[in-house]
Amino acid sequence: MDSTQNLNLEFLKKSAKSILKNLRSGDPIACERYRRLVNSHGRDVKLADVQYFLAKEHGYSSWAKLKADNGSDLLKRALQDLNDGKAIVLFDDESRENEGDFVIAAEKVTAEHVNFITQYGRGTVCVSLSQQIAKQLQLSFTNDLQPIDAPNFSTPLDHIDTKTGISTKERAKTIRQIATQSARAEDFRRPGHIATLIEHEQGIDARQGHTEGSLHLMRLAGLRPAALICEILNEDGSMARKYDLQDIAKKHGLTYLGMSEFVRS
Repeated sequence: MDSTQNLNLEFLKKSAKSILKNLRSGDPIACERYRRLVNSHGRDVKLADVQYFLAKEHGYSSWAKLKADNGSDLLKRALQDLNDGKAIVLFDDESRENEGDFVIAAEKVTAEHVNFITQYGRGTVCVSLSQQIAKQLQLSFTNDLQPIDAPNFSTPLDHIDTKTGISTKERAKTIRQIATQSARAEDFRRPGHIATLIEHEQGIDARQGHTEGSLHLMRLAGLRPAALICEILNEDGSMARKYDLQDIAKKHGLTYLGMSEFVRS
C-alpha cells in the first residue's frame, strides 16, 4: 500500500472535476482513458463516478477509503476511535452554529455510551440517519418547509422489544437496532424516546451540520450510516464553544475533530 499513501487529496479532487468536464465535452483522450465509464453512463457521468475510478486507479476500493487513508493523522485517529466503539467530539465551523456534539457509531452504542452523553453532553440525544435508512424505516421529515440549514427531525422511535424505552439499556438497544441492515418500520413503536434526524439528500456537500458530518465520518470509517449524536453544553447550561469543547475532550480522553478536517477533503 505504500504507493497509495500520501496522495494530494486537493489535487485529486481538482483532477476529478477536470476529467468530468473533459468527458462531458467529448474530449477523446479523456473518453479513451475512462472508456468503461463513458460506455456505462453515456454523457450522464457524475463527479462521484470519476472519483470512484480515480480511487480504483490508485488501488482503493472507493473514494471514501482513499480519503480516509490519506487524511490527516487526526482524522485517521477519529475514524479508528469510531471503529473501536469510542465517542469523539465533532465541532462545526465557528461561522456556523459554533457547537460541538459527541458522536458514536450507532451500531456500537452501549448503555454506558448513552449514560455518558446524557451526563456530560446534556443536549438532545439523536440518531442521524442516511436517506436510505430513513426510507427503510418509513421515516419522513416532520416539516417539509424547513430552511436548508435546519436539522431535519423525524419521528422518534422505540424498538418493539423495549418496555418503557427510556432506560439507558433500552435506548441503546433501540439505537443499535436502528442501525442494523435488517431493520424494518414495524420493528419500532412511534413516537418513542430516540429522536431521529435525516441527512440532507446531498449530504455534506449541501449542509455542513452535525447530522451530515457524523454520517460522513461513518462512511469514511466503513460503518453503517447511522450515528448517535448529542450537543455538548457546559455545566451552567450554556453552549460549549471551541475551547470549552477542547477541554471537555481532553478531560475524557476523546479525539476532538473539526468539520474542516474532512469537509474540504
